[in-house]
Amino acid sequence: MRLYRGTVDDRGRIFFFELDDQLDPVGAPQLFVEGVGNGWHDGLGMDVCGNLWAADYETSSLYRVSNEGEIKVMVDWSDDPDQFGHGLVWGSGEGGWRDDALYVPVPAGGSLVHEVIVGVPAAVLPDRR
Repeated sequence: MRLYRGTVDDRGRIFFFELDDQLDPVGAPQLFVEGVGNGWHDGLGMDVCGNLWAADYETSSLYRVSNEGEIKVMVDWSDDPDQFGHGLVWGSGEGGWRDDALYVPVPAGGSLVHEVIVGVPAAVLPDRR
């Protein structure tokens, strides 16, 4: 299992740590991919298919990174920089929140939330009880 970490730098790098069975990091961080926006990652999330989603402040865009490292801009809010995604979370599937959508807060754009329908739910950790 892996834990991903975005960066605040000008290279758009995302690193990962391997995790042991207790979810503790094993070894040093390793570079997963470079060039995901300009490297001000405000939120990361993994979908059930293994795609990593990254909200990048500098480019005002939402990126999907495949588990092979292919980077694709999925939503571009750069025509209105106040609409950038500041974080992200999958919906719960309850109370009107779709379980196959990302919800991206927009604090500079009137405290709105973008709903981005991804079509698959979030990845979940195995039950450790």
